[in-house]
Amino acid sequence: MNITTARTVSTILTTAILSLILCTIASAQISIGGFTIGSNSSGSNNGGIDPLKTIQDLQRKRVKAFHEAIKPYKSAIDYFDNAYPDGVIRFGDNMIGQFKKHLANLAIVDSIANSPEFKDVHNNKPDDYYCKPDDIRAVAAARNQIAERSVRATVQQGLELWIREAERLGSDLKSNDGWVRPSGNIMQTLVFEREQGHADLMKNITPKYEAVGLPVPADIFAELDAKLDALWSAIEAAAPNFAWPTDLKKDATIEGIAKKKMGGVSGITVLKTGMLKSEWGITKNSLGIPVRRYRTGVMLYSKAGENLCRYREFTYEEEYAGGGTYSKSEKVWFSEGMKLVKCP
Repeated sequence: MNITTARTVSTILTTAILSLILCTIASAQISIGGFTIGSNSSGSNNGGIDPLKTIQDLQRKRVKAFHEAIKPYKSAIDYFDNAYPDGVIRFGDNMIGQFKKHLANLAIVDSIANSPEFKDVHNNKPDDYYCKPDDIRAVAAARNQIAERSVRATVQQGLELWIREAERLGSDLKSNDGWVRPSGNIMQTLVFEREQGHADLMKNITPKYEAVGLPVPADIFAELDAKLDALWSAIEAAAPNFAWPTDLKKDATIEGIAKKKMGGVSGITVLKTGMLKSEWGITKNSLGIPVRRYRTGVMLYSKAGENLCRYREFTYEEEYAGGGTYSKSEKVWFSEGMKLVKCP
């Protein structure tokens, strides 16, 4: 006899015994294996089995069997139980696989809990005996609603970071003298290359929605775009106020290296360059020994398809070569922040 057949037979026998006990407990006597359950006409039970205890024991055996059946999926039950009935599970990109696995395992639990063998097994009294079948059944049944709610909340939590950053950039624009300084590459791309920024965010958003079999909402970036639009309105309003600095220094070599690097980008036209200071800045280690020296300049350039020009800082560096000398280099890097200004 295989396990499934054995369980089925056991269930049938248990159900039959329970029915027989319940039908006769009030007024009849029943003998099972030489023991009498119930009272005789004189009111004594002839030393028979306590019918209530018998029913409880049988129920506990069924609850225990249910407990054993769902034991392999306990982590999935616990994972989703934390968000039942109306909470959410927040998970990172590295936890999508675990989230999907727990969701699939809860589907198995749902199947077990509603199978012919266990569908009429309920919370026992005391209800902490082994497990709570009704509670587990409810969590499993609500798995898809919890999962969908959790995905939406997790994605929105991530978007809130960029929404708040767009607000900050707009509110700081005046105090920063028109400089737009996004924090990190993602925000930099969202501000200045919005479509590419959307595509970068979708790489993380899409797998989360796919985990619950849902399409990404068409308006997923609506709130973020509204904040970016407001930022750009402020940028455009400030653009005409820009004037090219008149106190810049010149260094043809360094400026030439910067022009070569930026001018090599497709669609870029370099309009002006200059150096902020004549002297070098020097970076030293903890022993006071020079590590490198640098000079900072500015550049104004246009980009094809854009109405405003970009005013941006660049820094040229030379590594220390010893003996008070520095190695010539082609090392130039540009600041993430910039001003969007009226083109000359």
